[in-house]
Amino acid sequence: MNGQELTYLNRAIELAEEALEAGDEPFGSVLVSAEGGRVGRGS
Repeated sequence: MNGQELTYLNRAIELAEEALEAGDEPFGSVLVSAEGGRVGRGS
């Protein structure tokens, strides 16, 4: 895993924590293109 992938993974974890704090299921995602650019995010 490279540094950029770790950054995206950490952001997904942050989104999951935010969702849990808001009373939702603890789920977060970051959609990344094949070139490594962020396409979207969700929680």
